[in-house]
Amino acid sequence: MKKLIFAIATMLVIAGCDNRQAEIDSAKRTSDSLSSVISERDNSINEFLADFSEIETNLDSVAHKQNAINVNVEKQGELKSTSRERINQNIAAINELMDQNRKKIAELNRKVKASGGKIKEFEKMIQSLNDQLATKDRELVELNEKLANLNTQVAQLQTNVRNIKC
Repeated sequence: MKKLIFAIATMLVIAGCDNRQAEIDSAKRTSDSLSSVISERDNSINEFLADFSEIETNLDSVAHKQNAINVNVEKQGELKSTSRERINQNIAAINELMDQNRKKIAELNRKVKASGGKIKEFEKMIQSLNDQLATKDRELVELNEKLANLNTQVAQLQTNVRNIKC
């Protein structure tokens, strides 16, 4: 009888250990899965932040180029051809940076929506970048109007000079 009780107790202990091992294995798989999800999320966040940083750097470059154009436009007198070329190069660079920013922001919007979860802070940051981009667009329109007016004035001055020479 003692041997039978001992055998049954031994079988219960062995069965209990097997069950424990299955629980440990299950917990380990769950832990590994969660670690993978966290790693993917961290990578996504790092990509978002890198894109934000690049867009803000581009916006700073746009501001510097706008300043350079404003300085040249506000100078009195006729613009030299090198100044015009520099202004045109700055405008082309600004347009390229603005296009890059629009594409990056669209990609960020897509990534945030595809991430499944609502990441409110990223959505706020994207909205802020969109607002900054809209502000820069308005500033560029004003700057282009100034340049058009300046070109008109230069053309009128050149016409006046030609008329005086005749």
